[in-house]
Amino acid sequence: MRPGNLIELTGLSADWEEIDTMMLYACFNLLERFVQEEMHLTDWEISARQQQIKKEIDDLSAWWNQRKLAHQDLEDEEQQQEDTEMLLRLIQIRTYLWS
Repeated sequence: MRPGNLIELTGLSADWEEIDTMMLYACFNLLERFVQEEMHLTDWEISARQQQIKKEIDDLSAWWNQRKLAHQDLEDEEQQQEDTEMLLRLIQIRTYLWS
């Protein structure tokens, strides 16, 4: 059993990564972990707000999965802006990521 307080930064190079890249991956890897391990424990139909949050989680997860597969250039300014926008959306719902 792995400790619950470790963050696996899957998808990154084993070499050097900048802090901003590690932050993006850490946050979205935590979202992935929530979706895989805890999301099913919440009643997402209990209210309209819960349904909105579930949709946002689904949208963010889908974006992240596509983002990882595309291997977009992390140096591209447009990509950095999109990454920041999505990271901000994730931060806005962080208090709902518990079971």
